[in-house]
Amino acid sequence: MSYKILIIEGDGIGPEVMDSTLTVLSALQEKHGFSLEYEKENCGDEVKERTGTAVPDAAIDAFKKADSALKGPVGETVADFIAAFRQAFDLYVNIRPAFSYPAICPPALRPDINFVIIRENSEGFYKTAELDANAALEELPEGGELAKLKDSLESILAEDTGEAILSTGVFTQKGGERIMRFAFEYEQMRVEQGLSRGYPAWGEKEKAGYVRLVHKKNIYRRAHEIYEREFLKEAAGYPDFHADTRYIDAMCIDLLRWPHAYSTIVTTNMFGDILSDLTGQMAGGIGMTAGTNFNPETRKGMFEPTHGSAPDIVGTGKADPIGMYHSARMMLEFLGLANDDDRLKDAALDFNKAIEFMLSSDKPENMPLEVNGHEKGLNTHDVGERIAEIITTQAWEQ
Repeated sequence: MSYKILIIEGDGIGPEVMDSTLTVLSALQEKHGFSLEYEKENCGDEVKERTGTAVPDAAIDAFKKADSALKGPVGETVADFIAAFRQAFDLYVNIRPAFSYPAICPPALRPDINFVIIRENSEGFYKTAELDANAALEELPEGGELAKLKDSLESILAEDTGEAILSTGVFTQKGGERIMRFAFEYEQMRVEQGLSRGYPAWGEKEKAGYVRLVHKKNIYRRAHEIYEREFLKEAAGYPDFHADTRYIDAMCIDLLRWPHAYSTIVTTNMFGDILSDLTGQMAGGIGMTAGTNFNPETRKGMFEPTHGSAPDIVGTGKADPIGMYHSARMMLEFLGLANDDDRLKDAALDFNKAIEFMLSSDKPENMPLEVNGHEKGLNTHDVGERIAEIITTQAWEQ
């Protein structure tokens, strides 16, 4: 069986990190006996400048036919992708892992960070409408549910504020229920794979798994109460898990104090976006972090690094491909699970072992340039060649 993969190289360093990733995927296909069939359709800033649209219809059609998509970083057209793919295909789950390794500590805060951020990807303040606040105030009725909004706007706009924008966010029971269900299912998988440290992370274990909800219910009393209610309802079905909640501001403090204490963190769209960038840097650098956008029910998924297009280092060989690698690794894991294909599951495990082996090296010349800052480090292309060699020889067993 051949799997159809849509390749979107993106902008800036996108083509460089994608090319390096395809080198590794070739080695994995040869070793594990599976086949990936690529179709390339570029999107992003450059495409928008040239054609007037960041996401051409051809890319949408290709995604409909593909088993999955592997996407490089884009520049200023991120919102176009959110509308065209995440929202249009209801890719409501976003997973962003944070892994650290001994050889990159520092910059990682600790060598033993290993948790995931699960971000609700389809609603909240990223499914927004932005309105002229003064015009909205004039059109709002006096009574009913909207009277609360009218009172709030009147208090803010009582004096001349100049331009004023009203931004909306929507939180639903459906959105809360399905993301909480997935978060606990994912933690169950982490427990079975031996990835979860359980609770507490040190000392005698009281619980096998650990899931934390991050919200701001003291401000968004009704909206975030929906998520908390669904979280607690789901937690009741997992008596072997420790489940707790934390306000977003307190969570930022907790992460810096105890980055090794967590396993699965589930949160809202906006908070997940912000937290995952923070945790990516905590684990060694934003260039090493990956993200998935997928729907478990429809089995549609798009996998991408979380970093930007970095136009300032294009062509220098300094682009760190590790985030792109982890994106491809998670794609293989997703396809393997969705299709019950052990070849892809094993390939994903080998990919992870190879990355861990490289990033545990005590020799700067065997590390990516951007990771160790050493002039003798490997450039973007050579990192791919080295990872492919590690996979082929199973160097981690020698």
